[in-house]
Amino acid sequence: MATAGYIPDIYRMATCCRGSAFAPRRAMDRTRPTVLSAAQVTGFVYLGLIGGAATYFLWFRGISKLGPSSIAPLGLLSPVTAVLLGWGVLHQNLTLAQTAGVILVLVSVWLGQRAQKGASVSKEQTGNA
Repeated sequence: MATAGYIPDIYRMATCCRGSAFAPRRAMDRTRPTVLSAAQVTGFVYLGLIGGAATYFLWFRGISKLGPSSIAPLGLLSPVTAVLLGWGVLHQNLTLAQTAGVILVLVSVWLGQRAQKGASVSKEQTGNA
């Protein structure tokens, strides 16, 4: 049973990598560089393998272990991560609305995870596990 779950994961990773392989071609159609540098090729490979395949593998592996209802609120952390990286790494300024949004998302994810944990504890206590 453990290997049956990996077939869709492998399919998803292959699909993602295939899409990443065509991204450079579409970009070249628009800008028409004469030669791709080693840094550009490395960037495309990194985005395809690490940013795509490995991320999908870990995400769907997490869903299979924890369940979709536990994982769903974590999808809200992606834009929060982008905002915080922009603030911390690129020294971008955050508005009051952005800061409030980050706090709102973090509190929502925390409450959602807490509710999931409480629901599983109450099921175990009633013997419905």
